[in-house]
Amino acid sequence: MAGGCPSPVPGETLVIEDEDGTIQLTVDNFRVKDKNGTVEYQHRRSSGSHPFLLGAVMTVDLPAPAVAAGAATEVCARHGQPAARQKKVVFRSYTPKWAYLLILVGVLPFAIVAAALQKRVKAPSWPFCQDCGKLRTRRFLIGVGLVALAVVGAVVVPALLSANDPTAGPIVLVFVLMVIAGLGVASTAAYGPIASGYVSNDGNTVHIRRAHERFAEQAAAIQAAALQQYQPYPHAAPQQYAPYPHSGAPVPPHHQPEQPYGER
Repeated sequence: MAGGCPSPVPGETLVIEDEDGTIQLTVDNFRVKDKNGTVEYQHRRSSGSHPFLLGAVMTVDLPAPAVAAGAATEVCARHGQPAARQKKVVFRSYTPKWAYLLILVGVLPFAIVAAALQKRVKAPSWPFCQDCGKLRTRRFLIGVGLVALAVVGAVVVPALLSANDPTAGPIVLVFVLMVIAGLGVASTAAYGPIASGYVSNDGNTVHIRRAHERFAEQAAAIQAAALQQYQPYPHAAPQQYAPYPHSGAPVPPHHQPEQPYGER
């Protein structure tokens, strides 16, 4: 796949070729063809929806003020199925890479800087379908299972080994890593990771990764409404005044009426 994807303009068609096929991307539609020219996938979008296409992965950008105001679609972002529940979700920005250098100084300075730089957008009602609920349950059970297996193994295995067994240390280390991995997997069962969104560094945009095409179509309406709602107010042109007419005659001086002596 060719590296990078330039921004399309209205009426322009971008063609990206690789070994597997050809991807034609326009502002209004895109299609995927195989080597024989057969259309394997075609998707038409209404004007105003410009998701970024990377292979088969689509990222949809939504204005952060609209998301915080409760703008949402009727389908979930991941599966494109009708929403079975609405949940509060907090989208966060990624920690800058340079901030991880602060770990060398200490965990506390890193945590303080990371929290200060993090941008957050709170969505009061984000749609999730039934498959999203199943995915949450599956991730949670896998994470808890890894932690439970590590705890049981850390108790049973050392009891079966001799006191001078050199493999006891590496085995305990493996169980510790299993606990960390289990907690990491269980953390992805939260609604935020299921929504698969993050905030831009400036805090103005919410990027939804791996978005379904039906979600992208409905997100186009949110984008269009946000453009109209947050469009800057047009500035009025300064009022023009006609120049003062000049004449050759001298302008008479302005004299105030002379007041009586008693009123002075």
